[in-house]
Order: sequence, then C-alpha cells, then structure tokens
Amino acid sequence: MTIPNLPTDTLYKFMAIFGLILYGFSYYLEFNTNQSLDSTDEKVFRHFLLRNQLGNQWRDQVKINRMSWIEYLIDDVWKPEGFNRGMNLDSLRSLDKWQLSNQGDELVNASMNLDSLGNVIEELYGEGEILYKQQTKERTRLVELLQLTNDLRFYAKILMGFGFLLWYFLSQRIIDAERRVSLQLLREKLNNTKNLDEPID
Repeated sequence: MTIPNLPTDTLYKFMAIFGLILYGFSYYLEFNTNQSLDSTDEKVFRHFLLRNQLGNQWRDQVKINRMSWIEYLIDDVWKPEGFNRGMNLDSLRSLDKWQLSNQGDELVNASMNLDSLGNVIEELYGEGEILYKQQTKERTRLVELLQLTNDLRFYAKILMGFGFLLWYFLSQRIIDAERRVSLQLLREKLNNTKNLDEPID
C-alpha cells in the first residue's frame, strides 16, 4: 500500500498565510482591547465626576442653608422655651410658629431636599465603590488580553516566517528550477526543429 505524498507546497503556503492572518488579527484584538480599557476608565471617571460635582453642590447648599437658618432665628421672633434640639424636620414643620412664617416653611423644605440629596450622594458613593471593584477586575482581564495579543503576534511572526522560508527553499526554488530546465529544453527543441526545417544547400 503506497501512501500518497502530502502537498507540501500548499501546506507551507497555508502556514505562511495563516501566520499573516494571525498577525493582522492581533492588531485588531489589541485595538478593541484598548478601546474597552478607555471605555471602562471613562465610565468610572464620569461616575466619580458626577459624584464630586453633586457633593460640592450639596456642601455649598448646606452652608447657605445653615446661614439662612441663623439669619431666620436672629431676625424672627423665637421663643427659647419652644425650641427642642431633639426635634426632627417633621416635628418642626408642625409647630405653629413655622406655619406663621413662609420663610421658616421654605427653610424646612430646603433642609429636607438637602437630606434627600445627601442620600443620593451616599448611594453614589456605594455605587462608585462597586463600579471601582468591577473596573479593577475588568482592567486586569483586559491587561491579560493585551499580553495575549503580544504573545499571539510573536507566534504569528514565527509561523509566518517559518512558512515562507519552507515554501521558498523547499518548494518554490525547486519549482522555479524545473521551470527553467523545461524552458531551456523547449528552446533547444525549437532550435533543433528550426534547423531541420532549413533547406540543405
């Protein structure tokens, strides 16, 4: 039983072309990975920027609100016996003196809005911690993927170079030599035919 010869010429070409494709794919993979890294960093940056902006606004509004409370307590009639430091905003709102003053009612509403904004900022801080942990894991994965693209590019170069060298030295040079010999034989045959066709003097 005879084993057929493998088409080594096609095999070498396949190795070279496959290495070239892998080499190009490594750059595509690197580009997408860098895009993902930028997107992940931008998402975290936007979240922290929003949180810091809201935090700064909240601190400024708290200062303004405290000053407004101080001015209101100084300017309006305030009976010390009716004041209880343990009161919350809802109990203050229900006092008769707050119902007699629109400014006091507005200050209570502003304080309640500040409390709501403070809760939103606290939630943003919690979401930011979760987002930061997720970003750390994702960044680690993407950095490993970048390393993989470098390894892939290295092996693609080896495969491509090895395939081209094998194809040229073990296949293409032989094919070129055979063609030159065939061409030379054909020329000699044509010359002999031409000499035979010439009339003898």
